[in-house]
Amino acid sequence: MTDLAFVVQKHAARRLHQRATWLLIKSRDAAARPRGASDILVEQPLSVISTRAIEEVSAVDDGLRSRE
Repeated sequence: MTDLAFVVQKHAARRLHQRATWLLIKSRDAAARPRGASDILVEQPLSVISTRAIEEVSAVDDGLRSRE
């Protein structure tokens, strides 16, 4: 099995009433796509869960996105 590498970054809140955000970033490792490889979003543009394209997902106001 391949060892995976991740980095966790905390970003401070932009406004007083907001909470800090956290990013989980996958580092380059043996499982990473090589530089110059084709774009995975072009190869497989649909969501694994909803089977919709990003344009379809962003067009729906499902109340889940935060408002700034």
